[in-house]
Amino acid sequence: MFFHGTEHCNELDGDSDSIIVWIEPEKHDLVRSLPQLVQPIAEGDADIVILTRSKRSFVETYPAFQVESETQANEVYAEATGLSGFDPMSGPVAFRLSMAKYFVLNRPKKLGLEDTYISHYAPLLAMMDGHKVVPSPEIYFFYPREQREEETALTEAMKTKRKWQLDTLSNAYRTLGAGVTKIS
Repeated sequence: MFFHGTEHCNELDGDSDSIIVWIEPEKHDLVRSLPQLVQPIAEGDADIVILTRSKRSFVETYPAFQVESETQANEVYAEATGLSGFDPMSGPVAFRLSMAKYFVLNRPKKLGLEDTYISHYAPLLAMMDGHKVVPSPEIYFFYPREQREEETALTEAMKTKRKWQLDTLSNAYRTLGAGVTKIS
């Protein structure tokens, strides 16, 4: 799907200022807020924008165990990178087509990282190369009720998954964050 998106941008006009949004299917409510998400890029203030969920939408629409583990991971991100105001655990990111190389050519295994969270790694790698990565304005969107109910019903399995995700991303944030703090 990602390659199809970059191909489409190139076919449109080959303009490296085309904007791509990386979004998970369950976050479809975010589509109505895409103008807010991409605004910093469109205005020339960023190369990559990481979604920042509003506190209210996060706490009200996500399962409690997910709120807890993602809050912890965001805290590790802030501590490891020295950057505040970011919500990388939200998932979606927007970026200029010229930044696609950080998503496409990203080889986490070479860095000793799990090969699963490229959308988390790419912004940090871009920052290390001097590109501007910013958090979006806070955006309120609904995490689907059906998704929340399904994940809540699978409590133990989801808690195990969230623990693995927290450990995996905490390790990655600490590994990559060291490079970010050297340049900031």
